Amino acid sequence: MNQEQLYSLLTDPVVAGFANGQPIEHFDIIQSKWLRLKDIDLDAYMESPSFYRVRPETKYRPLTHAEAAGLMASGILLTNRGTKKKASIDVVRVDGVSVGGHSVTYQSLMERYTLPDGSPCGVLVNE
Repeated sequence: MNQEQLYSLLTDPVVAGFANGQPIEHFDIIQSKWLRLKDIDLDAYMESPSFYRVRPETKYRPLTHAEAAGLMASGILLTNRGTKKKASIDVVRVDGVSVGGHSVTYQSLMERYTLPDGSPCGVLVNE
């Protein structure tokens, strides 16, 4: 390996991501899905780099007024990330909601509260 090849390897996003602790995935052709790796086989990676990636970040957006109204109607209990207390949405307004008597914006609702499955109280954005 020459200096140019080494530099190319060290600046590669997958190798750099692995070195920085980011989750790396490999596309399994048989299962037809991305699987998380614990270690990277550099020889296999260099042979087929398109089968490897840094796992994409999961992104959420705040709820809309209508989505918050539907959540309120369902009576689902949300969990406050800080206090771990559970509460449901009491009131839906144009600029936010009231959860357990506390007013929060839709952005704060997503940042401070989780749904029963542990995901943020927002909508998953598919990119």
